[in-house]
Amino acid sequence: MAHVRKVTHPPRRDGSVKTSWRATWLGQDGKRQSKNFARKKDADAHLSEVNAGRIGGSASMTVLDLADQHIRYF
Repeated sequence: MAHVRKVTHPPRRDGSVKTSWRATWLGQDGKRQSKNFARKKDADAHLSEVNAGRIGGSASMTVLDLADQHIRYF
């Protein structure tokens, strides 16, 4: 489950309000990970790379990697 949401930060002393976009996804270890971006387009692009397995996505694990981790666990 991966998604992008808009984050509005508290107002600054000069009165301006900053917004950013937070990409959130589940990593290989099953823990939720997130990263902030200035533009929504950048956050969506990052999630596309994560889902394709280029950046810690679950698709980057091979059967041999899974078997190796299983043996190490036990």
